[in-house]
Amino acid sequence: MTSAKELAAALSVDPESVAICGEGGFDPWEAVSVRQPPLPPSGGDFAIALGLALGRRTDEPAN
Repeated sequence: MTSAKELAAALSVDPESVAICGEGGFDPWEAVSVRQPPLPPSGGDFAIALGLALGRRTDEPAN
């Protein structure tokens, strides 16, 4: 995948709902308040999975 539009299409979501990180990058572990070892060596590989796990659609009820 080379673009946010391709990612959105692969995930079957609206392209406007895909967040793009800036040039400064994004540490996906900053979204996790409690970190317990072992952390994966390549934390950046988990950014999309964490975003999907932490986010929710606005039409879904909160737990």
